[in-house]
Amino acid sequence: MRTETNNKQNILLLESYYGGSHKYWADNLIRYSRHNIQLMTLPARKWKWRMQGAAYTFYEMILEDQSRPDIIIASSMIDMSMLISLLRGHLDCSYILYMHENQLTYPLSHLSEKNFDLSYGYQNYKSCLATDAVLFNSHYHKKEFVSACNQLLDKMPDYNNKSSVDRIKNKSEVIEVGLDFSLLDRYSHSETDNKTNKKVKTILWNHRWEYDKNPTLFINLLRKLNRNHQDYKLCITGLDKDQNEKQYQEVMDEFGSHIIHLGYIESYQQYIEMISSTDILIVTSDHDFFGLSVIEAIYCGNSPLLPTDMVYSEYVSDSSLFYHSEEELYDKTVAFLTDTYRNNSYIKNNLRKYDWSILSKTYDIFFERMVTNNKSKDNFE
Repeated sequence: MRTETNNKQNILLLESYYGGSHKYWADNLIRYSRHNIQLMTLPARKWKWRMQGAAYTFYEMILEDQSRPDIIIASSMIDMSMLISLLRGHLDCSYILYMHENQLTYPLSHLSEKNFDLSYGYQNYKSCLATDAVLFNSHYHKKEFVSACNQLLDKMPDYNNKSSVDRIKNKSEVIEVGLDFSLLDRYSHSETDNKTNKKVKTILWNHRWEYDKNPTLFINLLRKLNRNHQDYKLCITGLDKDQNEKQYQEVMDEFGSHIIHLGYIESYQQYIEMISSTDILIVTSDHDFFGLSVIEAIYCGNSPLLPTDMVYSEYVSDSSLFYHSEEELYDKTVAFLTDTYRNNSYIKNNLRKYDWSILSKTYDIFFERMVTNNKSKDNFE
């Protein structure tokens, strides 16, 4: 067995989709962990091919690099069952799968519903079954995926192996994605007095402009506000002109008189400065596995309006901030626009549990436990 220096473990992090929240998680895990983490990546494109082909690509990269890690941790767009079988006999290490998302419960567009392919969801199931441990980014995600695995196996003609879902559940834990709150504190300039004295409040949308975030519901809300002559300003940071030129122009044409900002903000400092100047966060998502952008906006002083029965209840407990229907969303938006300043400092304080400086210790303890368990297994054998 290897000997560790200063009890630091050697960890190989495989990210087959190195972009967006995947990149953010990998980079910060490396930054904050006390252990030695080596990163191997593939570009963030062609996710279906990443799920099919990344395992063999990483297998060759690992052999060429001659890595000898204590732990291999990979994020969810990879076939871990293939990778582990290929590396059998080459490495003696623990395997962990980090579930950013899964293909069993990810919402389908109207186009994908016609050609829904169960194989990618089944691949997630096999990967979880093959690894030593599975980490989820929220309790909501873990519960949803376990339930979806049972439903998936119910579709099988015989020998549906339902007990395998309990195996996955028993080796699964939740460690969320962290945020750097020191950056948020440095860049945010939300002042209670400024918000209190505002005559016209600003509505914020800081999510991806894609079907699973349900921008249609958001647009319907804005149209109803206009029909009823409600006064508001509008900030949309999640609609990129280069990627969604048609939708960008349509929003500009219809709501231009309300818009103070429209478009993606490249600089994180400028993004935080912008969202700290807004007042009301509207979330219309059909699904969210965790919700980094939601936490950022709330922490920067926005009062959120959130759909019920989703992940957001893990970090927001105030029932007045949730809606059950499109009508209730409208009514609460109007109330928030006409109310005096709402002090959400109690929510902000609750969010600090997601600080990377705190969560990194949870990750590190988990990694150390995995190595200890692997050594105990070797000694027993």
